[in-house]
Amino acid sequence: MARYRAFAAEQGVTRLPWWYMVDPKATTQHGLVQLDTLEPYQRFLYHAVTCEPQALEQGDTRAFLAPGACRPMLTQVILKDPVCTTHQLAGVMMLERMACTPKDALPGLANTLLQDIEQQMGWDVVLKDAYLQRVMMLMWQGRPGRLKPVWLHRVYQAQQPDGGWAGGRQLPELPQWAQPWMLRAQLARWWPSRFHAGAGSDFHASAQGLLIAALALQELR
Repeated sequence: MARYRAFAAEQGVTRLPWWYMVDPKATTQHGLVQLDTLEPYQRFLYHAVTCEPQALEQGDTRAFLAPGACRPMLTQVILKDPVCTTHQLAGVMMLERMACTPKDALPGLANTLLQDIEQQMGWDVVLKDAYLQRVMMLMWQGRPGRLKPVWLHRVYQAQQPDGGWAGGRQLPELPQWAQPWMLRAQLARWWPSRFHAGAGSDFHASAQGLLIAALALQELR
């Protein structure tokens, strides 16, 4: 960790507000981030680490403090943004960690979002980056009782030979040749200039998979 902090300081990362996620007591500079390049959920996370609401196309990031920000789930999550609720919950957790709002200012919001995530797990059974993120948030929020053993087992089944996780669509119960990403992999072999195989481990999915594993081990202690 000391080596990582030293490297981050050398690269100037510790001056960015995002560093609050690592060290809530850090001294950072808020003007270093180009807010107009951020997605709405990223602006909410920025709000969470700086305690400063940020403008959206309509209103501001305080819209994420309402339980219906990612509802109706059919359009807002399933069809539009599969990680809308998990990103919202991450922001709420960070707001509470940074003490941006009183503890009683968001009554039941985290629990409501966890219930929504549970519903999404029942609807969206294809294992992909969003699936990993939902499992991670159910565990990270300290609600292991909400997690069905089969969900965790599927995450472990999806671990790649190199130890990481892939963000592409998978059904761990099926053999490799029947995986949803196999067609894309074949197309990539035929037309490499137009298609990307996307079947290997990637950083984002692997980071989530490793955190899930760490949280599961901690729960067993």
